[in-house]
Order: sequence, then C-alpha cells, then structure tokens
Amino acid sequence: MLVPPLAREAAPAAPAPAAPPTAAPPAPTPAPQPSGPAFFDAGQPGHYLAWYGAEYLAVVAVGTLWLTDATASIEPLPALMGPSVDLKAADQTMLFDPRLDDVIGRPMTQEKVGSGVLAAMIVTPILAEAGLDLALRGDLHRTHAIVLGSAEAVFASYLATEALKLTFGRLRPDFRERYVRAACTGVIEVEVELDCSAVDDGFEIDRAELNDGMKSFPSGHASSSFAAATFLALTVGSEHVWGASTPEWVRPLGALAVAGLLGGAGYVAATRVSDHRHHLEDVVVGSAIGVASGAATWLVHFDLEGRARRRGVAVTPLPLAGGAGVAVTGPL
Repeated sequence: MLVPPLAREAAPAAPAPAAPPTAAPPAPTPAPQPSGPAFFDAGQPGHYLAWYGAEYLAVVAVGTLWLTDATASIEPLPALMGPSVDLKAADQTMLFDPRLDDVIGRPMTQEKVGSGVLAAMIVTPILAEAGLDLALRGDLHRTHAIVLGSAEAVFASYLATEALKLTFGRLRPDFRERYVRAACTGVIEVEVELDCSAVDDGFEIDRAELNDGMKSFPSGHASSSFAAATFLALTVGSEHVWGASTPEWVRPLGALAVAGLLGGAGYVAATRVSDHRHHLEDVVVGSAIGVASGAATWLVHFDLEGRARRRGVAVTPLPLAGGAGVAVTGPL
C-alpha cells in the first residue's frame, strides 16, 4: 500500500563538502637596513683616491724636489739673455768688464728671505686658511680643495720656473763674486791668477751655489710666493669680499686679508732685487708665472662663485622596457 508522503521518514541530508585547506600567509620580509656609504662613494676615501690619486702622487714628487732643491747641482744651458760664461774656459775680460758691474758685478749679500723662510711664508697662510675655513664651514671637501689646490699652484709654478732657469741660463747680478769665490777656494779651476784678497773672509761657496748664479731668469721666490698668494687671495676674496652672501662688515676685513697676501708676495719679490739675486725683469716674469699658476689652479678646484668643485659621476639604476640600465650623471 502506498505511504503518504507525510508519513515517510525524512532522508538524512548529504554532508557538506569540506573547505580546501588554505596556505598560511608568508612572513613579511624585513626591510633592508642601510649599511653605510661604500668605500668609493662620493666623499669617501676611495672616491678621493680614484679622482685625485694621481695629483697626490704628483704633489709628493714635486714637493720633494722643491724642499730638497734637487735641481741645484744641474748646470744650465748657455745664457740666452745677457752675458754668457763657460765655466771650463771663462772669458776673464768679459767677466771683469766694468761696464757689466751693474749686470753681474753686484756684491753677494745675506738673503732677507731665504728658502726656509719662504717655505714658512707659503705653508703658514695655507694651513691657517684651511683651518679657519674648516672651523667656519665644517666642509672637509672644501678644505681638501684649499690644501691640494694651493700646493698644486706652488709646485706648478716651481716646475715652470726651474725649466726656464735651466733653459735661459741668465747670470745673476752677483755672479762675478760667486765666480771669484769659487775659483779662489778651488771649486773650479781657472787659467789666470785672480785677486782673492777681496773675498778672503772665510765665506766659501760650493759648486751648487755657483751653478745657482747662472739661474737668474725667472725668479723662483717671486713665482712661488705669488702662486700661493693668488690662490689664497681668490679663496678669501670669493668668500669674504665679493661673495653675494658676505655681510657688509666682513668685506673690509676680507679685502685687508687679500691685500696682505699679495703685499707679502710683493715684498718677497722686491727683496730678490735688493739682495742682488735677480734683475728686475726676472722678478716681473716670475711674479706673472705665479699669478697665472695660482689663478688657473684655483679655477680647477673652485667655480666663479667660490664653491669647491666636486669630481666624479653618479650612477643611478634606470628601469627600461624589457630590461634595466643605468643613468650616469656628473659631476657630483
């Protein structure tokens, strides 16, 4: 017999399908921590070695020549200016011609500014300016530019001056007395007998000092002092005289410092004439070499506004379609 639908037992419901297992979310990757600048990054030691290393070596090499006066023993070529002399067979008539008394017959005198004093006069203001600038600005790169640039200015003028001295071989105003002293003490041999009574005072010169008597043109003291003075004058002037942000009350002090630097170099140059070490034109040309060297070197390390230039290039990752590249820009 048929059972009514209501009388039927309810059929058990089918179990629901189990949900698929879900994977746990990945742990967050920790953000990379900065590791500090790399060795060759801008401002780091590697950067300076890469971009200035050759200049460091050149400064050390030329500075050693300058401090040791390594060219003193080199005899220059025959004179291209004024009277010339061959030390092996000197023309005595020419050497003792009274018409050359003002040219090569001046007495030897004590130098007012010797080589040691000159070195101190150059190094002291360089270190003073570098130290003061670092204290005021705290910019090591600018201090580096002041020290390296001023050294390069001095040594560039030194190289140019020494090359010209050896090429021109001009006799100094006191050469005659140098020659007599060298002959009377046996430094050189002469074929005629000389009157040594005038130089019999116990003061002797060696062969290097005699060779130096043939290196009058141009003046090394003038070129070196004006190279340092010009470089520092431009550094001080761009910061404290004509700088756009310079307070008005600072400008007179800056101008006084610039005048002092150039005046000191002028004093050194003037003593070379009064001490009978150089002719006037030797000093003029030497000073011009120094000014040109100081100005050119300053422009290598500073811009016209007095800001220290930075060398190097910046390499930046650059995403590209289908790959990647780098962008190189410079200077830093």
